[in-house]
Amino acid sequence: MEKICNIVRSNDIEDLVGIIGDRQKVWMICDSNVWSSFACSIAVELGDRLLGKTLLEATEERKTFETVQEIITAMLMAGADRNVFVLGIGGGITTDISGFVASIYKRGVRFAFVPTTLLAQVDAAIGGKNGVNFLSYKNMVGIIRQPEFTFISSSPLKTLPETEFREGLAELLKTFLIADAEAYREILSLIADARSNGLSLKDISDRIEPYSARAASIKADIVAQDPDEHGIRKVLNLGHTFAHAIEKLSAGAWSHGNAVAVGIVLAAELSEKVLATEKGLAENIRKDFISAGLPVECPYSLPEMADAMAKDKKAGGGQVAFILLKRPGEVEIVPLDVARVCE
Repeated sequence: MEKICNIVRSNDIEDLVGIIGDRQKVWMICDSNVWSSFACSIAVELGDRLLGKTLLEATEERKTFETVQEIITAMLMAGADRNVFVLGIGGGITTDISGFVASIYKRGVRFAFVPTTLLAQVDAAIGGKNGVNFLSYKNMVGIIRQPEFTFISSSPLKTLPETEFREGLAELLKTFLIADAEAYREILSLIADARSNGLSLKDISDRIEPYSARAASIKADIVAQDPDEHGIRKVLNLGHTFAHAIEKLSAGAWSHGNAVAVGIVLAAELSEKVLATEKGLAENIRKDFISAGLPVECPYSLPEMADAMAKDKKAGGGQVAFILLKRPGEVEIVPLDVARVCE
């Protein structure tokens, strides 16, 4: 399995089936919400190459070992051998579970992703992180293993509700804050213009697509430099230590995208106290996110979040690697004690 992110962009399902080829049977793991509107056409194209499928209730509560066990049991009962090809179709929860199942089934089988949400297309389905939640901690158990390819199509985005688009918008802006200040300003201007004309994000999905492609490319480039997350790849976690704590304390009531938006604002505030940042950085980002329709107010105090942050996956040696902003387009990895952050 390669350690690079192979991204294929196409709206033609025949291209997807052609890449998979006819060398083996396929097991489809699919978000039940996109089965009838999108994924069933892939199943039809696969024909007798489709060995079986699992339709998931793609929620954080179902992102568990129990769900993985159910899928593996079904695959075993259907006679899936080491040549089976796992195809994950859905948002980030679905691709995380699919990649984890493929990575541990019979010590690893081939797999690929078809992300169907903006969040998954710009972030969750790119980079090779696969896993499940444990004891309400996000993605605490997993493996870094790249899919053979990630097939990105704009077709499923046209069916997304506005709330799902905003989920992806937070990760889109995060990526540009890390590495492309110009794209950050451009996408905010595009969204502001659309809102002033009474248009939704879905209405301008075709205009957003080049920016999602840019964000996916940025993440793929960063991952290629550090596939196992020992160094530079950590910058992709901007805002995520705060975000995961919010998600845990809310027991899933706060979605990932909304939590990331608030986490980035908190990271900007922390940056002003720790680094020599642009004057008014945090307030500017707060205004940007409000204009984009994203939440900016944290529902919990930092002391309430401290325990969850201390147990973050990025914690080590009593410190957590916080990603801080110097300015839009430039970040720094800073190990900090959670107690100091709360102060």
